[in-house]
Amino acid sequence: MFDEGKVVKEGTFLYAGQATCDVCVQQTMVRYGSGDYEDPPEIMNDVAGDWFYVWYTPADARGQYINGDLCFPTIAEAIDYAEKRFPGLRWAD
Repeated sequence: MFDEGKVVKEGTFLYAGQATCDVCVQQTMVRYGSGDYEDPPEIMNDVAGDWFYVWYTPADARGQYINGDLCFPTIAEAIDYAEKRFPGLRWAD
């Protein structure tokens, strides 16, 4: 799913104080639902709109955003979450 949106913010953090990992905030036009019929409709179904996902790389695969985290309705919420989730995160400007 990472290739379906626009990266709006990128940065790095040190995993275990040693390995550099990448973090990005990606803007997409859909929040993907779970697809699980047991979930309520607001979780099960995709929701159109502007959404912001937080992605990060494994310590041994820089540049390969294969790990995704939560989705947020605003870029500010995504950035705030990433800064709390990844201590020492430094954004590129």
